[in-house]
Amino acid sequence: MSKKTSERSQFSAEEILNEAGEESFPASDPITWTLGSSHTHYDIQGNDNNHTALGQLLAFEHHVILTVMTIVKYLSHHIADDKKIDPELIDQLISFSSEFIEKFHQCDDRILDHLTKGEAQLSQYLIHDLRHEHVYGKQMFHNLKMTFNNYLKEKREAKLELINLLKDIYDLYTNHIAKEDEYMLPAIAALIDLKTQEKLASHFVEMKKVVCLNQYRKLMNVAHKLSKTK
Repeated sequence: MSKKTSERSQFSAEEILNEAGEESFPASDPITWTLGSSHTHYDIQGNDNNHTALGQLLAFEHHVILTVMTIVKYLSHHIADDKKIDPELIDQLISFSSEFIEKFHQCDDRILDHLTKGEAQLSQYLIHDLRHEHVYGKQMFHNLKMTFNNYLKEKREAKLELINLLKDIYDLYTNHIAKEDEYMLPAIAALIDLKTQEKLASHFVEMKKVVCLNQYRKLMNVAHKLSKTK
């Protein structure tokens, strides 16, 4: 490993906060990720659409993922500026994807199964779009490890690939969550009876017992610090 790579690997995670809040992404319009209003996100405590347990739990999932996406955003900026990053952050991002995002998306898919009937039903196009984004997000995180390893090896093309991949992950998940907030939450209240909502909510509760966020303490601490700089 070269001296430059070694120095990059030893860089403290907290140092990515140096320029937090001073930069912003340009507006993007990737493929079908823009049906949701930009960053429309229902507050966990205060929105009428979250009066049921199921809405609260879906909002919890969204809140955690959006918090972690602040790290994805700023990692992209720091890599673009040739600043060092902590490889452990990348490892925890990948682990977070498989242990939290993928498992909670299984719960989301159960909800989508109940949103295809009634006057307020979601279109098949929208449901297919949301399911496809679940799969595509999983694929992007799978590619992140290899792309980051190539970056550490200082392969010439890897830096741009890594920056673009991180931007794509950020765009996908922020727009995906905005879309679910705008369309899924109202549809839950309109289409799913309370008994069925309670049954679906139980899957979220069980998942929260299985997925321990404490293992991502470093990741979450940095994400919360970044979110406070906005």
